[in-house]
Amino acid sequence: QFTAGNDTLRLSSNFSLVLNLPDAPSDISDALTRTASFLSSDNLAPLVPDRGASIDVSSSPELQRITISLSNSSSTNVSSIAEEVQKPLADRDEGYELVVPSDGSDATLTANTTLGLFRGLTTFSQLWYTSNNQTYATQVPLQVNDEPAYVSLHIFMYDGFV
Repeated sequence: QFTAGNDTLRLSSNFSLVLNLPDAPSDISDALTRTASFLSSDNLAPLVPDRGASIDVSSSPELQRITISLSNSSSTNVSSIAEEVQKPLADRDEGYELVVPSDGSDATLTANTTLGLFRGLTTFSQLWYTSNNQTYATQVPLQVNDEPAYVSLHIFMYDGFV
């Protein structure tokens, strides 16, 4: 599920990814580091003739932070991304919810597993463009509820139905 608006949002130069997960597995911490690096260096431009040069985002609100957490944050034994991807397809949970408001208030990413957080971080990093030394997103506010649609197909394949 995907809903989007028509506003723009700038990424603050002090933007931070806040992980609400005590004793986080190292691979999810590494995923946050890679996402932060990607956001600061990717310089992706919109696929329009002037590559976004005519888009003025100078008066758009700034996103300061995204808060990242597991839906069941009381769990003390959190599996790593590597452990999650080794589970049988029928047992994997890659779903996540990503909410990016247009007013500059905190974005949120929640999932049931670290694998879901990883997938959500990937989506979040793909929202941003850079033009005129400004990193920005279009079509906010945005809400994404995503999970793989192929799991049942793989189950049928394994059962010999395909």
